[in-house]
Amino acid sequence: MKSISVIIFAGAFLISCTSKNQPSSIDSEHIPAHIQALDNVSVLSSEEFPTNTISIQRDKVFSSTDDIYFWGVGSMAVDEQGRLFIETAGEMGQSGILVFNKDGSYEATLGRYGRGPGEFEMIQDLQIWNNRLYVLEKFDVHIFNLDDLSHLETFVIDMNSIANESSFRKKRPGQQLYVLNKDSILLEFETPLPLKIQTGQDSLFYALINSQGQITSDPFWKVRAFIFFNRSDGPNVSVPLPFVLPFTRSSHVAITEDNHLYSNWNEEILIKQFDPKGQYQRSLYIPFNNVPLTQEEAYDIAHFEKRIEALKEEAILQSWPAVHRIHTDTKNRLWISTITKSDSLFTWYVVDDDFKPLATFKLKGQKRNRTAWHPKGLIIKDDYLYQVQPTSVRESAKIIRYKINWMN
Repeated sequence: MKSISVIIFAGAFLISCTSKNQPSSIDSEHIPAHIQALDNVSVLSSEEFPTNTISIQRDKVFSSTDDIYFWGVGSMAVDEQGRLFIETAGEMGQSGILVFNKDGSYEATLGRYGRGPGEFEMIQDLQIWNNRLYVLEKFDVHIFNLDDLSHLETFVIDMNSIANESSFRKKRPGQQLYVLNKDSILLEFETPLPLKIQTGQDSLFYALINSQGQITSDPFWKVRAFIFFNRSDGPNVSVPLPFVLPFTRSSHVAITEDNHLYSNWNEEILIKQFDPKGQYQRSLYIPFNNVPLTQEEAYDIAHFEKRIEALKEEAILQSWPAVHRIHTDTKNRLWISTITKSDSLFTWYVVDDDFKPLATFKLKGQKRNRTAWHPKGLIIKDDYLYQVQPTSVRESAKIIRYKINWMN
């Protein structure tokens, strides 16, 4: 059986689990002070991850068929039957959710372009919970029954339900939602673009909304988002538009089947876990040497002359982030993808829900083309990994499904 090699990523740190008061076996000189100050933090060396417990085999390609053509992919979701739901990106006025069977055949398209119930203009996110597909679309949440793919209901996110003094009054629904239960959805809110630029620092706020679209006025959770290059000091958006680049620092968020939350500021491999009420529980830290980033490389990635000129006014960090993205699966395992010297591979680490190291492996991916925020082109579910494969302009999009084989 052909599979991707399982390769350990070298590290040079001692192995331990620690609390706020580190045991003497930890070489504290190698652990940053802000990590040592954390309560209930587990410290793992990259060398502790086994290399012979997992293999990943390319299994199926989902792409255009004789029945349907698409050249872009936004959000994705996978149901219990192994069907793949894809938000398409195509011609102006084209909007819908493609449904592919587990064998790769096209089954149906949900919704169409429009402003009515079950119709979409701009889809932000897809989530599946309890045999229902939830579609976040601007200020609407559409719900489909996965038994027969019928549209069940659409409710409006009721901004008027927010108390006048709430910080959410100055924000808008963002790009992500997480269905916690039948009457509770965790919804991201973000700062409007001009204010986001002027502050020079941004956060993502999360609120709970119920099945009638009413919003809790107090933030449930808050994480850092990212900082733009070419920020504006005034009320007008500067020219060229503010931008982010593949080496921009940003937050990653993941949620488990039992509604535990993970967040990571990708400067380092520090994953914080929160309980279903948004309260901090513990952290995982893996010491990591970030890959150097030269000024010339940064300018080359920026590519456009005006962006390069804007970068010359900025203090560019001299390294790449440590973390590319984080994910959870249906068994509450945590998957961490890291950025290495390779331009075509990411190194992954897998831990169980007790932060026990399970595996490490490499998977194809281009760090120069990575998205700095809300990466959605990957799903891990039921021992399958689905990843969007970059394609050239106008070439049909491709989603590669890999089979995850555990060998213990």
